[in-house]
Amino acid sequence: MTGPEKRKIYEAVEAKFNDPTYSDQASSLTRDVIAACESWLKDNKTGIPRSAREARKDMREFVYTKIDLNDYKRHYFLPSFIWLFIAGQVISFIVKWIIENHTKAT
Repeated sequence: MTGPEKRKIYEAVEAKFNDPTYSDQASSLTRDVIAACESWLKDNKTGIPRSAREARKDMREFVYTKIDLNDYKRHYFLPSFIWLFIAGQVISFIVKWIIENHTKAT
């Protein structure tokens, strides 16, 4: 993905999840999710047609294997179950956006 495409994702996340309490963590999480998604896109260049739903599920599972929301050493760590819910929503939003804009999944 190019810089402007990544910027669009950041802006979309900030617009959708604009809670100032979690804005710094959401920004850090967005950066790591984008990196994980880019890795998934590179590794999954197979010609196997799949539905957008299957692609989102595969990408989301991959992202969760790469990102540990409970790792206190991460910039986006917050010891709160509310943050885990919001982080899950941010991840799902980014994954959906990338699948819709960067894959041929239907």
